[in-house]
Amino acid sequence: SDLTLDLETISVSVSEDQEILITATAIPLIDTEKLAQDLLGLKEDRAFDLLQSVPRVYRYTLTYQPELPGFLKALPRRLQNIKIDVNQ
Repeated sequence: SDLTLDLETISVSVSEDQEILITATAIPLIDTEKLAQDLLGLKEDRAFDLLQSVPRVYRYTLTYQPELPGFLKALPRRLQNIKIDVNQ
């Protein structure tokens, strides 16, 4: 599966008729290494298209260091210069 469970959010309850209810938060697994590889050298608009295609990703931002003018905005061509942080 492409989901994992957040173990800190698991709760278990038993109803009056002895039914067990288990709830947890499911978090998408994202292969950040593959994603970084796929982003290499892309112009910003193509990078946004790629990020929009990642299942269960609803928000993302691109940050450039140093800040670049719009016509120069492209992702690095070296893998070590791309950092991906995944937040829940």
